[in-house]
Amino acid sequence: MKTDPSEERNGPVSIVTTHYVKPECMKEFEEEIGVVSRYFSCYPGYPGVNFFRPADPSDRYSGWF
Repeated sequence: MKTDPSEERNGPVSIVTTHYVKPECMKEFEEEIGVVSRYFSCYPGYPGVNFFRPADPSDRYSGWF
């Protein structure tokens, strides 16, 4: 059993996000998702990015990468 947290630094990481986006900013937000995805895709083992558009523009985007 590992007891030193520093020994776990090379393991997989998942990030879950939630964003409330103003309807007039949705296009810009979706473009930024592409920028973030391209940035992280340079790292070995990158599994991709998934974002779910809200059915109602007043709701939130959910995503993970």
